Amino acid sequence: MEFKRVSRLSVPEEIIESVKEKIISGELSPGDQLPSETKLAEMFGVGRGTVREAMKVMFYLGLIDRNSSRSTFINETAREKAIMRSFLDRFESHRDAMEMNELRKIVEPEAAALAAERREKHIIEKLEKEFRIMADNADNLETFIDADRRFHQHIFSGAGNRLVTELMQSINLALKQEHSSILHGSMTLRPNSLEFHRELLAAIKDRDSILARKVMLEHILDIEKEKYSVHKAQD
Repeated sequence: MEFKRVSRLSVPEEIIESVKEKIISGELSPGDQLPSETKLAEMFGVGRGTVREAMKVMFYLGLIDRNSSRSTFINETAREKAIMRSFLDRFESHRDAMEMNELRKIVEPEAAALAAERREKHIIEKLEKEFRIMADNADNLETFIDADRRFHQHIFSGAGNRLVTELMQSINLALKQEHSSILHGSMTLRPNSLEFHRELLAAIKDRDSILARKVMLEHILDIEKEKYSVHKAQD
């Protein structure tokens, strides 16, 4: 295994990109052990502190893991996560919230339908908990938004597809600031959102996948409409 020496610009990011490329290409496979920090620093032509910083990020992204002997190796799901991360990096570079919303309209209604078909008890319990938090905190914006985000995340988990869960978690986090801005500027979005979540919860509990799909799409379309109204008012 060989790594190219990197420049002094955004060095940790370059190291992460280099490792990601090798994971995606298959040159690094799940379970492969990475060289020591000292060896990696020598291979990249940087200091150990820089390598350590890059390793922390890769550990957070789920690309690498450590065993009991503190050796660093490639995570079992690293390739999927590396591909997903590259996909999201392209989104973030464009900063196109409308494209993210278009993706939401494609993915989230189907995730809601799958969650309804599976109707897992522990998912319903989590959805009920987050809905109660939203209902009790309609005037507390941050608490409302966090519970809203977790509600959607539980639906993704209920769909039973790990890639969907990771993709939508990242997209919803990227949209969090914009969502907060829209909620601040809209008088109707919070009560509308609460009602959509009530209907989604009921559809999933009733194992009504057709209704769950329909309500989720209407929910996302309502957010788009409110976003347009808020932006128009600000202009």
